[in-house]
Amino acid sequence: MSDMEFKTMPKEAISELLFFLAEHEDFASIKQLNGGVTVQEVRATVREVAQRLRQEADTEWEAHRY
Repeated sequence: MSDMEFKTMPKEAISELLFFLAEHEDFASIKQLNGGVTVQEVRATVREVAQRLRQEADTEWEAHRY
């Protein structure tokens, strides 16, 4: 089994990983910061990045389809 580099991993796979992390990670280090940013804000940001990455992948797929 070989390691897959981030830059060669399909964007769809990265997006799914980020969505999973947003739902299942407890982000313990964020809780330890005592202010500034909440776990809910971190989850929302991770979801937003995942969504944008998914949209980018969809756009690229549509562009190559034709």
